[in-house]
Amino acid sequence: MTDILAALKEKTASAPTQQRKLSEYILSNSNYVCLMTVKELSEKSGVGRATIMRLVERLGYASYSDFKRDLNDTNLTYFDSDKLANPFIWPHQGEAAEQNNSVDACCQESVWLIQQVAEKLDREAFDNILNLLASAKRVNVVGFRTSRPLARYFFYQMQYFLENIRDLSDSESLLYDRVFSFQPGDVLFILGMSPVTTTSVRAAKLCRERNIPVVVLVDDPDSTLYKLANYSLLIPRTDSTRQSTVPLIVVLESIINEIGSRMALLSIPNFNTMNKFLLDENILSD
Repeated sequence: MTDILAALKEKTASAPTQQRKLSEYILSNSNYVCLMTVKELSEKSGVGRATIMRLVERLGYASYSDFKRDLNDTNLTYFDSDKLANPFIWPHQGEAAEQNNSVDACCQESVWLIQQVAEKLDREAFDNILNLLASAKRVNVVGFRTSRPLARYFFYQMQYFLENIRDLSDSESLLYDRVFSFQPGDVLFILGMSPVTTTSVRAAKLCRERNIPVVVLVDDPDSTLYKLANYSLLIPRTDSTRQSTVPLIVVLESIINEIGSRMALLSIPNFNTMNKFLLDENILSD
């Protein structure tokens, strides 16, 4: 394995200006770069894609993926000797690490992500999605891999307000059967946080072909799902290796609360009746 960080310092000292600029960015942000695409690295470092590939070749790699593999391995070798090499406590945007433990790190990053939701979420798109869900004859919720538990949670909460809602995340293979049974008035609601499954993409394509509205919540603007959606919300994400569901939960609970408010005249009596039954039957303790 090549020590990429050492090679960057050694081989790019006399490199062209743009390659030196790129090298300096990689050296300062190696923990993030090993997760970036060429496009992302180009945007973050401020150099062109051609400069990236020339630097990769200068370091002796045939492909960018080979370069990232050794960069990741280099980061791991630094892990034991350098606290900053811990990918789960790296602060956002390469700031100096001051956290004493992972609780501080997670809280700091979660607060930052919530702030990003408040500042950047498209409110017009949010309202359009609310209107669509409230008027749909049936809402079909889909989420696979890391999105599946949140799809289940969203379905569980929304069923108190929307009578005709169902979770289709239990079986990827059966999703196609269900999509073909969709009727006018159906809506497909997809949680498409990275990584996105091909099943989600294919289901969205089928719905578009059948004129079924597709709503997606994604964290990647380059995602195929994002481009297929009739309605979409772009969810902020972290640049660190610690994956966070916090921003998605904030958006989902905002949808749940707003739909609940709109349906209050119907939902509140239903809640009261249900809670009385659960208490009377000793299903709830208090």
